[in-house]
Amino acid sequence: MGMAFDENSDWVRMGVAAALSKSREGDLPGYLEQVTCFLEQLMPQSVKRKTVGLFKKSLCGIEVFFPEERLGLDFSMGNLTGWYTKVSRGIALKTESVTLPEWIELLTTALEDRANQDASAREGLRNLLGLN
Repeated sequence: MGMAFDENSDWVRMGVAAALSKSREGDLPGYLEQVTCFLEQLMPQSVKRKTVGLFKKSLCGIEVFFPEERLGLDFSMGNLTGWYTKVSRGIALKTESVTLPEWIELLTTALEDRANQDASAREGLRNLLGLN
């Protein structure tokens, strides 16, 4: 039985937060891969993988593009570092570092906004979260 979309419900926020909060303790590269795959399934044209290595590529970060912001998550020296860039008319205005919980909150809000504005994005998100 599918869940009816109600613009006042928190299904997007709860579902995305739950999916992204499943951090694997001690496996930050695995967590980055998990988040990247989740977002690539949801919005492949808006996700950019960052890799290092010549012959064997390793995921070292991700950028997620929205109309008014860019969000990034980078893995370096054993740590995940989040960042947020405000964008206006295609111009990056300000970039600031954020903690992983803040990054998840910013991403969740951006996905929620997108789902509220775009029926196909909303349906894709519901399918990915298993709400249909």
